[in-house]
Amino acid sequence: MTNPIKRFTVLPDYSAGASFVWEISGGLQDPAPWTFTIELASGPGGPWAAISPVLSLTSVWKDPVNRRAGKDDVFFYRLVLTTPQATYRSEVSTPYGDLGRREYLLARDVMRREVLHSKTLMGVQADLWIVSTWGPKCTVCLDPITGMITNTDCPVCFGTGYAVPYNGPYTFWITTTPTKHETEMAQEGTGLRQPVNNQIRAIGALMMKKNDVLITRDDSKRYYVDGTESIVELRTVPVVQTGVTREAPLTDVAYRVGR
Repeated sequence: MTNPIKRFTVLPDYSAGASFVWEISGGLQDPAPWTFTIELASGPGGPWAAISPVLSLTSVWKDPVNRRAGKDDVFFYRLVLTTPQATYRSEVSTPYGDLGRREYLLARDVMRREVLHSKTLMGVQADLWIVSTWGPKCTVCLDPITGMITNTDCPVCFGTGYAVPYNGPYTFWITTTPTKHETEMAQEGTGLRQPVNNQIRAIGALMMKKNDVLITRDDSKRYYVDGTESIVELRTVPVVQTGVTREAPLTDVAYRVGR
């Protein structure tokens, strides 16, 4: 089949190392397990050596080693996807992704300053869980004929339709600003509740998307991401992002994420 690896990107990270993000086609029907490995080579043709552990059903990996490519030190990355039926390899990426070395280092410095700003101005650490949009399908709640989700409270897929509903956690600093409270009836019908909507700001090393789950570390509350926007970019590479989140009710499946 056509290579199912739709995207493999090297992103700046405010600390040592780099972040790798990838996306797999929803049309891949190979059975589980799916595993991933990041490989490194001194030339685009290899030889290749793994620098990551074997990763299972995730879309992000952070390299803790600061591998800077200089004038006399050039290297390349690629992603390897392995299933019980086949092995797939991404296109080769340069060490700075879509950026030049100077732009890459500039993006990292902007991120470093953003994190410092969050730490000193009442920011909080949060764990991001990315909602699955690809992967082996749930075998419990999907209609075998239509493929539609029949139980939004499914104990396996949490209503996402995928056997692994979320992957993470990915920890980073955010600053929050409450935007509004909306009064509504509690799910149990026992009274009124006011779910909180927040405006959030964070570095763009990993872009959040709608329906991802954020868990704040100070109080373990769960929030759904309603949408994000990249507000600082270098050559379309996100450096700083903002977004809106809504607090999940205590009875929501979001409180099962990460447990």
